[in-house]
Amino acid sequence: MNWLTCIRVGAVGLLAVTQLTAAPDAGRWQLHLRDGAGGVLQTEKAQVTKTNGIGLVDLAWSRTFTVKSNGNYLIRLPYRTEDASLANLLLLRYTLGTNDTPKLDAKNDGFAMWTSQSLIRNSPPGQWDTRFCTVHAERDGDLTFHALLHGNPCTVEVGEPTLEDSKTIRPRYQDYADPFSKEQVKAALAKRSEGTARVRQHQGRATLFVNGKPVPSMLYKGVNATKSYGDYAGFADAGVNLATVCIATGDTTGQHQADTEPVWLGKDRFAFERLGAALLRALRRNTNAQLILDIRISPYKAWGTEHPDEIIRNAKGQRAYAPVDYVGKFTSDTNLVDPPNSGKWWYLSWQSEVWRAELERVSPASPSM
Repeated sequence: MNWLTCIRVGAVGLLAVTQLTAAPDAGRWQLHLRDGAGGVLQTEKAQVTKTNGIGLVDLAWSRTFTVKSNGNYLIRLPYRTEDASLANLLLLRYTLGTNDTPKLDAKNDGFAMWTSQSLIRNSPPGQWDTRFCTVHAERDGDLTFHALLHGNPCTVEVGEPTLEDSKTIRPRYQDYADPFSKEQVKAALAKRSEGTARVRQHQGRATLFVNGKPVPSMLYKGVNATKSYGDYAGFADAGVNLATVCIATGDTTGQHQADTEPVWLGKDRFAFERLGAALLRALRRNTNAQLILDIRISPYKAWGTEHPDEIIRNAKGQRAYAPVDYVGKFTSDTNLVDPPNSGKWWYLSWQSEVWRAELERVSPASPSM
């Protein structure tokens, strides 16, 4: 079974779908046009239309929410649109003072980073989506909620935002089933011919050909097939068999949605069978899937301790450490990172020649299942 590999370049968080009627208290929204944006607010149903392609439309909710210092909260905003494009963003932000700039302070909460600032998804008639945002309050105060609309002209209808305790109220995701067993997957693969994939010119465009045929210019970025992620079956029903499966060389620095065990366990120790396990999980939801490996390149946890001179440093000479989304934490305190149960590890410099040379060894043969 042939498969392609690719480097991870981003991710899109899936947003929950809800059913709502017209937004209550629609008149509580206040419209602010910033940086040359044009827009109109229909207060009777809280529908805002951005009328040009510059600046941003700022919808502020006039009712404030009381928050406590160091409190963590979850904001929900129901919304729907039918004419958004890839040029449009709907961002959730908040202020704690009248002169504050709307901001997001999620304290490296990956959930909020994806769901508060993703592209807008168009909704079928009668259906609403929900956008989420986590809030970390730096002080006591009254929080004002903002919905920021960027991009080209489009119309978005919004519901009433709510503020909840993020520790007890979390969004619900669909529980995905595995329609096929391991034995059924193997039987289906046995009937499939050897696959091929290549990119070539087709009707004046670069096009991906799978098994000699051009495929639609879309794929399902499935991340992984877990209980809460991976709608491979749903996309297969829509005719999309091209999909990605996430695997990781080392620890994925808190990206729990991947739910992927690392294949690089330590110096000269590998568990390449985990590649096959990741592919099997996806194939149990779509036996016809054509899978691209979404490779998340990370070190095993002990790598930085074994190579102290290869760690990225800031201007103060402090070394970076994980877990963190990308590189954002630095310290000179080895007692913070080095103890075996610290839950932290040193993070390498991507420019390290030693790292690059060792990474070349992580090139497994075709995975087995």
